[in-house]
Amino acid sequence: KKPRADPPPPPVKKVEHPYKIMDKEAPSKFSMDAWKKAYSNAATYEAGMQYFWENIDLAGWSVWHQVYNYNDENKRVFMASNAIGGFQQRSDEVRKWAFGVMDLIGTEDTVLEIKGIWLLRGDTVDHLKQANDDANWYTWKKLCGPGLEPTEEVKKQIFDYWCQENELEGKPIQDSKVFK
Repeated sequence: KKPRADPPPPPVKKVEHPYKIMDKEAPSKFSMDAWKKAYSNAATYEAGMQYFWENIDLAGWSVWHQVYNYNDENKRVFMASNAIGGFQQRSDEVRKWAFGVMDLIGTEDTVLEIKGIWLLRGDTVDHLKQANDDANWYTWKKLCGPGLEPTEEVKKQIFDYWCQENELEGKPIQDSKVFK
């Protein structure tokens, strides 16, 4: 006679992603998918940014400036570019709720800096940090979102990071990668 097998363990209830919960509890009129299409397909950067400012829901989304904490260690363009690509690849879990442009600025003769500006669902970068541990290697500063209206200076900074192709902060752009 065969020994009786233990019953299978009950299925583990999958925990919903915090962004999914946020979408249910505090729906936003802003469509990230529509924004990504508008950014990619706009005839000009100005038209894309006009769409953004006309449609963004700053009660449900926030914009963050990102600066790599170890820029002094960036010695070669290709290595720093790979770091940006890897960061974005590891952020895939939040792709539905995030948009960002990361730039590599400066030169190998001076300093190479990794900086970016990200649009994130909600009012924190914590969910991005949970999805991608590398986000902890950056300093994050909220530019606008719930409780913080964008100034004209902030709007220009966002435009520059998301749209400039040659120069940023007076330094040459060596590489720029869009997370969409």
